[in-house]
Amino acid sequence: MKKILQHMIAGLGFGSASYLIILMMNAAAYHLDGVYLPLEDMLAVLTMSVLIGLLSLIFDSDRLTFLTEFIIHLLGTSVLFWVTGQLTNCFHTNMNNPLLWFYFLLSYAIIWGIIRLNQEKQVAAINAALKKRHQDLKN
Repeated sequence: MKKILQHMIAGLGFGSASYLIILMMNAAAYHLDGVYLPLEDMLAVLTMSVLIGLLSLIFDSDRLTFLTEFIIHLLGTSVLFWVTGQLTNCFHTNMNNPLLWFYFLLSYAIIWGIIRLNQEKQVAAINAALKKRHQDLKN
């Protein structure tokens, strides 16, 4: 249950930030002064973000290869993104707009980079603690 909640919260954080960045980039690309955010759009994006966070649980599977997990996650995330946009128009553009999908893929890559750096940092900290413990046991 704790892991599920952690994935949901991470999804909320990444999804909310990505949504605002995509709206900002879209507004800049089309020279818009601002974007109105109805409550319905916010709720749709938050729901989508939680679902993407839950979809990330696939990476905890030992039954699939990483590449398979990655492809399933990317496709699932793309479907959730498209459905959310189609149902609510929360991205304020046509969901077939190539620029929107470029922003989506860019956001996806940046989020992966952030997660990867965080994982490397955690692994380095764990390895350092294990090394210290091993040295302490020798002494």
